[in-house]
Amino acid sequence: MQTFSSHAPPQKFHPLHTRTASAIGTLIVCLLLAACSGGPGPLPTLVVGPGEQLGSFDYFVLALSWSPDYCATTGSSDSQECAVGRKLGFVLHGLWPQNNQGYPSNCASDPLPADMKAQFPALYPNDSLANHEWLAHGTCTGLKPASYLALAQQIKQLVAIPGRYQSPPATFSATVGELKQDFTQVNPGFTPADFEVLCSGSGRYLKELYVCFSREGQPAACGLDVHKSALKSCQSPDFVVRNTR
Repeated sequence: MQTFSSHAPPQKFHPLHTRTASAIGTLIVCLLLAACSGGPGPLPTLVVGPGEQLGSFDYFVLALSWSPDYCATTGSSDSQECAVGRKLGFVLHGLWPQNNQGYPSNCASDPLPADMKAQFPALYPNDSLANHEWLAHGTCTGLKPASYLALAQQIKQLVAIPGRYQSPPATFSATVGELKQDFTQVNPGFTPADFEVLCSGSGRYLKELYVCFSREGQPAACGLDVHKSALKSCQSPDFVVRNTR
């Protein structure tokens, strides 16, 4: 699969323990307490729109990149995401359809329409990433561009960001266990197994957070191979969380 700067697609994981779902739920839905009252609430069932059908895959991975790490490494010249004053923390890397063995990718060559990006102006941290994610992953969901972007936005909104990860002005250290605990405390219905942490710099810095969801949009434990890969990525006892700028 192609990559995009430090926002790399997932490896071909082989999840063994995802919580499966049999139904497809509402795609464009007001997320009850989440979207309607400003905070995470009961998780809705996701349903695709008329004339659409989810593709052949087993579950979703929501990938959230820690923007300060990207900007301190391969994204230093990315003025759209990394300009001083942006103060971005966790940003959407992508919503990826995942199989229990491998993953589908680049299922069509139709580019993301410009008007679709205009309808979701702040969903991705830069336009190039939006284009890449649609071609590499969105085309394999079975959804049209508008529905895919709406789903990515809604699933992203399901995940509340703990306070100390919201534009921290100074660096701090954390462990994988502490990060998972921080996220489960502010996200009722999620368990530590639903989150996996990836590091850069041989385990020295926070790079990315994976949040796993079933096809219905419910929290799902990430697979064993995903977990092993995350452990290999973050081998140090703790890691540094770079500050925002």
